[in-house]
Formats: sequence, C-alpha cells, structure tokens
Amino acid sequence: MLRKLTIIIILLLINFSVFYGTILKNREGAIAEEISQPTPDFSWQDFDGKTHNIKELSGQVVVLHFWATWCSPCRAEFPALLNAAKSLGKPITFLTISTDVDAEKARKFIANTQINPDNVLYGFDPNKDVALGIFQTAAFPETIIIDKNQKMVRKFVGKTNWNKPETLNYLKGL
Repeated sequence: MLRKLTIIIILLLINFSVFYGTILKNREGAIAEEISQPTPDFSWQDFDGKTHNIKELSGQVVVLHFWATWCSPCRAEFPALLNAAKSLGKPITFLTISTDVDAEKARKFIANTQINPDNVLYGFDPNKDVALGIFQTAAFPETIIIDKNQKMVRKFVGKTNWNKPETLNYLKGL
C-alpha cells in the first residue's frame, strides 16, 4: 500500500511539473520550476496586525517567500535572502511570510538577523491560510517569483542560494 502511494505521489509530481512548468536543476538542493500563471488575489497581515493585499505591489517584481523559525533550512537561508534583497534594492520587493504560530518567535528571529533592507516586507500567516490554503505550499522554505504584471514566473522549493549570480541576474532581468 505504501509503495503504491509513493508511486502515485511521484507520478503526480511529474504530471504537475510537465503540465505547469519545467523543473530546473539547482545544486543547492532547491527545486526551481518555471511557471506561468496569474498570481492569486491574496491578503496577508504584517506583525502589527495591518492587512495588505498583493495588488498593492502591482508593477513591482515580488519575491514571495514562505518560511518558519522551526524550519532549519529556512533559518539557514534567511540571512542570504535578506542580503540579496539589500543588494538588489528597491526595484524588487521581498515579501517574507512567516508561517509560525508564535509571532514573537518570528519577530525575534527577524530582529536577530540584523539585516533590515527597505525593500523587505514581513508577513505573518499563523493559520497558513496563504501558504497552504492559497499557494498549497508543501515544503518550507518556498519562494515564488512574481513579475511586474502579477504573473507567477518561477518557484523555488527548498533552500535556495540567494548569493548565486544566476539567481540575482534572473531577478534583475525581470
């Protein structure tokens, strides 16, 4: 039974990648997948409880990043993600959404990174309504690149090397 379930899951993943995009190899362990879909309309809360909507970021390239403090690859990747945001600057907005249940843990983690670029927004999704409900994020960290036209163009599942020139150049090219 377990073997059949494993085979079904593998076939579904292959089907998904063929239907929705091309899976790219990434030596850092992340799976990078080209996609071409409209971004779902969604809202998130910041750590002050204020609600924002993705349409507010229309006309900007958005790096939508789901993470959690309990996720060791997320913790390891986060400083590099913030450094990439700092080096790329304002043309790109990094929307990092924590899926932690405890907002204080996430706030403390962010404060301890000691990197706070102007182009990074911090969201909080304790019920995983956005991560799981809308984007069906199955593994953390997961990052979705949204172009200026609010179209999802690439997805990274797993820890990504944000200092890699190819990744930075890809984002600059959008």
